[in-house]
Amino acid sequence: MKRLFLAMLSLPCVALADEIVNAAPSAAELGRYTVVRTPELTARFDSATGGTWYLCANKKSKQAWCRAKDIPSLPSGPVGRYKLVEGAPLILIDTVTGRSWSRCELPTPEKGLAWCALEE
Repeated sequence: MKRLFLAMLSLPCVALADEIVNAAPSAAELGRYTVVRTPELTARFDSATGGTWYLCANKKSKQAWCRAKDIPSLPSGPVGRYKLVEGAPLILIDTVTGRSWSRCELPTPEKGLAWCALEE
């Protein structure tokens, strides 16, 4: 009787576990996103698109990911196409073309994160 009772108690736990577990990423997607920390900021980075977000305060004064200004016509590629090089300033490199950008501030009151192209 005790075994039956314990088995019945564990059924809801199994059902909840199915709702929480996400599908495993494909091998091609592993390592796509990374978080980089510098003395000035914490950034989340997408190595396939070059997309970058930085940790900021939202309207409710809570932490949120704010999107950095996109680089126009930046092509997507496989995971690892784009790399972030930590330092002062933070550098974004396209490993296919060799183009690179440095972290810069938007000339607006919000002072959001943007990428400024480095001359070749």
